[in-house]
This record gives sequence, C-alpha cells and structure tokens, in this order.
Amino acid sequence: MPEASPAGGICLTDRIERFAADDPDLVAIRGVDRITYSELCMDVRRLSAAMSEALSGTPGSARPRRVALLMPRGARICAAIVAAQRIGADYVPLDPSYPRARLAQMLQGSQASVLVGTGPELGAFGDMPDHVRPLNLEALPADLPALPDAQPAPRPGGYVMFTSGSTGAPKGVLQTAAALENLVLWQDGLGRCARGDVTAQFAPLSFDVSFQEIAATLCFGGTLVIVSESARRDPLELIARLDDLRVRRLFLPFIALRQLAHASLHRPSALTALREVHTAGEQLVIGDEIRTMFARLPECRLFNQYGPTETHVVSCHRLPDDPAEWEALPPIGTALPRVGLHVLGADGAPAPDGEEGELFVSGIALADGYVGRPDLTRERFPVLSPGGVETRCYRTGDIVRKDADGMLRYVGRADSQVKIDGYRVELAEVESVLNDCRGVTGAVVLYDAAGGAGGGIVAAITLDVSAGDASPGAVLARVRATLPAFMVPSRIEPLKTLPLTPSGKVDRKAVERILLEPRAAEPEPTGRLDHDVLMLWRHLLGRRDLRPQDNVFDHGAKSIDVIQFQFKALSRLARTVPAALVYEHPRAGDLARALDPTHADRRVVAVAPPPHVARTGMARSNIARIRARRASGA
Repeated sequence: MPEASPAGGICLTDRIERFAADDPDLVAIRGVDRITYSELCMDVRRLSAAMSEALSGTPGSARPRRVALLMPRGARICAAIVAAQRIGADYVPLDPSYPRARLAQMLQGSQASVLVGTGPELGAFGDMPDHVRPLNLEALPADLPALPDAQPAPRPGGYVMFTSGSTGAPKGVLQTAAALENLVLWQDGLGRCARGDVTAQFAPLSFDVSFQEIAATLCFGGTLVIVSESARRDPLELIARLDDLRVRRLFLPFIALRQLAHASLHRPSALTALREVHTAGEQLVIGDEIRTMFARLPECRLFNQYGPTETHVVSCHRLPDDPAEWEALPPIGTALPRVGLHVLGADGAPAPDGEEGELFVSGIALADGYVGRPDLTRERFPVLSPGGVETRCYRTGDIVRKDADGMLRYVGRADSQVKIDGYRVELAEVESVLNDCRGVTGAVVLYDAAGGAGGGIVAAITLDVSAGDASPGAVLARVRATLPAFMVPSRIEPLKTLPLTPSGKVDRKAVERILLEPRAAEPEPTGRLDHDVLMLWRHLLGRRDLRPQDNVFDHGAKSIDVIQFQFKALSRLARTVPAALVYEHPRAGDLARALDPTHADRRVVAVAPPPHVARTGMARSNIARIRARRASGA
C-alpha cells in the first residue's frame, strides 16, 4: 500500500498518476463516457492549472484556499475534486438543484474564493459576491497547459460540507485531509475490492459518503460508475444498471438499501456481482426483504457504518455471514483506528456498560469545526477528559449504550434533530424559515414518521390575515425558494391559534394530535384505474383531500414515495410504472391516462404481493429454501 504523504494527505493525486503511468487504459470512471486513468490524470492537471490561476487572482491573501464546485454528479466533478486535492485546496460541493438563495448562503458561509461550474450553472446562480471569482469550465482555452508535478502543497485539501443549522442557516463543516486519509485507508483494508473492481457513485456530492465512494475507489485502481439520476430514483432501473456494469461495491443510506432489497424481490437472479454493501446515515433496520436479498447473495457482506458530518465514519459493524442470524436493530459497531468513542452520562463521567449516555468522539476523525462559527465550534467541540487526559471531542447528540463486548448500539437523539431520506435536519431551522415568511405569526414544525416511505416534515402556522398575500400557498412557495426539497414540509396547516400549555408555551403535543392523525388502512383496489391510482397516492401521502388534478409533489411526495408507488402499483394493480412516468405525469388523473390512455377506468385484476412481501416472519423460511437449493446444486 502506498505511503501517506508527509503532510498527512491521502495522496489521491499521486495514486492516480501512478495508475495512469502503469496502466493508462485502465478505466477510472464510467458515466456517459468511459474515462481512463490516463485521461483522468490529464483532466486533473488542466483543472489544477485553471484553479491555481483563479485562486491567485482573487483578492484577499488571507482567505483560505477554497473552491466551490457548482456541478452535477459526473466524471468532471470527480476530476475537479481531485484537482482541488492536488493544489492543496478545500472543495465545497454545491448541489445545482438547491434553491439559489440556499446556494448563496452556502457560498458565502464557505469562504470560498472561486466558484467552478459551466456557463449555464454559473449564469443561473446570479450575481457573484465581490470576493468570489467564477471559473467557467466551458471557457477554458483549448491550449491551457497542464499544471506540472507540483511541490508538496502547504497543506492537503479537505472539504466543506453543509448541514442543517438550528439558527435558521446551514452550517459548513471543515473536514481535514488527515481524517479523510484515515477513513480511506481503513475502508480499503475493510473490504475485498481489488484493482479494476467496480464501485457505484450513488451519493449526492453534498453528502460526505460521496468522498468515500470516490477516493476509496480511485486511490486503489478501481472503476467508479456514476449512477444516473433516473436510476437513483428508480430501484428497478438501478438494479439493471448495477448488473450491466457488474458493480461489486455499493454505499447506500438505509432507506435506499431497503428500497433496493424490495425491488430485488422482483428480480431474484440480480445483483450477483455484489460483494460489499455499506450503509450509513440513519438507523439500520433489518426486515424480511433485506434478509432475503442477502440470502440470495452468499458472497456479499453488509457493513453498518456510523458517523455524523463533523467526523465522517467513526464506527462500523460487519453483520454475520448468515442473514438468518441478523438482529432487527444491528449495532453501530466499534471504533475505527485512531478514533476514540466515549459514552458519557449527564454528569460527564463515562457511563457503565449497558447504560445509556451521549456519544462523544475524539481522535483523528474530528473536523476543524464550523467555518466562520467559532462560538458554535467551541460548543460542539469541547475539550473534555473522558479518559483522565484533556482531549478535544465532538458532541454528537446521539444517545447510545455500550455492550459488555464493547459494541455500541444506537438508542436515539438527545435533541430535535431528525433524519429525512438520510439527510440531517434541524426542525428549528425550518421553523425559522417559516417565521420569516410574510404574514406568519407563529410556526411549529414536527417530524412525521409515517409521512411517506422515509418520514417527513409537517408544519402548523398562524397567519396575520391583514398581511396581503399571506396564505399557506404563498408560504410554501417562499419555503421552496429557500430550502432544499428534503427540508420542505409536506403539509402546512393554518390554525387560528397555536395551542398553549398552562405556562404559556406552545403545546407541541396538542399540535401533534392535530397534524399527525392516524393513517387510514390501505384501500383495496376497485378495478377502476383512475380511482385506484388516486387512492394509492392518498394513502402514501396521508392526504385524504388529494384530488385527481393535484400535483403530488405539491402535496409532499418525495422521490422515495415515487418508489413506494411503483411497488404498490405492481403488487396491488398489476401495473409496472417507470419512475420517469410518474415525474412526467405528477397528477393522479394524468398518470392513470398515461398508463392506459384508452381505458383509464378499465377494470384490472389486482395481484396479491409475493408471500415474503405480504407477510412478516417469512424471511427465514425463504433463506432455508435458498440454502437447500444451493446445497443440491440447483
């Protein structure tokens, strides 16, 4: 294994250069095109030169060497990330799908000096701050010389990634190259993927797992496959893509893993190339679908990883080889090398084994802190003495307990933070945005665990009716223009007043009773396609008032709900519905006509779901049958 750089970096560029020299035709990235290590190396050198020139021309020598990347997922942004590493600059991924106001907040908060993108992306961003220099990749001269082999950078580059903030603005976490090197070297030693093996690039670039996917593949001569946005939204299409390219390693949040496992029930001979699946981001829950999927893949291993953005991965648990032995709630495992995990009680003393406490992290995994927020950094990264020696720690806010064998188990949160589709969300930030909307005099935001397949957010507001255009619709439009889609409430309910406790505080329990009423039982198909499509959407979204002409995405539908709709349509209505068709026809009436333009109300025969979907407790018998067939050679 190559040595780490003297400065503590992960030597990502050095390793790509080595593979380009040793095996120039080795495929590095597959997306729309096939990119070899030689081609990637040359693109990295050219981008390095352009970034260096742009950084040298920005005002303010005291500003950090930091470049923001406003680019979609693909081979080019992977090259840009490596180029930033090459010149010792931190990179800041900005998702072009986010509202412009949110992107402007992130760019300002990151303290980046250069914004890299194409003409359309930069043009859509609007006016640049005075201290930011745009770098249009489409305008780079064709004869731009590649940056030659450079002297060691003043310090290796890390990244700045943003999380939801309780104050109403996202906060940027500055992660170090040393932490990332430790993670990538550990990840390589953990698995069984070798040179030339294929890893999928599934995570959004604003999600820290994306660096893990990219670096843990390119550092060791693997091939990175860019999963298209349509395949990310459609698990049946994803399975076909993974099979076509013989993907061996996959990183997925739990919600996506659950959907993939569910889809695999309809493709029982698929995914045979998989050898490693790594899941992180939220509590792993083992159900029948996941057990059945892995029972069919006896050579594939499942790893449960844990770590907040402020540390990236700090613990891991490899589940046993036999899925029949898997617990419903697997542990989050033990610490990575050079990482300390401390379970502390309310008094700050270590909690005895078996007792709950808050998890604190120490060691190499800790980020530098929050960019431009020294107060918050001091609060969340305190200096403690968990082992009798003063140590800088990160306070996770997660409640865990440690078994007698040293295994950590996740219990829950100590605050109002929740996970939506794998993203960390502070409900207070959503409340802050709502309270800033014209005419809103009060707001309460709640997590709805039954809100679609991955949970959701609902809100209650009070309005000043004299404030002109104050209405739930106008408030929703303002929120959508401010927050990314996963943070937008699926429902905003106007109330005359917010219920109060005897002490005068908002009675959140009373608001819960108003907003989170129990969901009705799933409706039985009637055979009328237009009616059944509408009823499926009503049940999935918990919206009994949904009409055929309503856009489901205006009523809280998320990508994961589209996936659930696909499965329900297949099992309940005997209809295969591509995800793309739902996005093209987001109104139930239009979708029914698209599925059957001549007879939208034609009677259809509903089919019962497979037994292992319809009933629980069947996974172990499925596994037994699979084992028996394997033993007999069938």
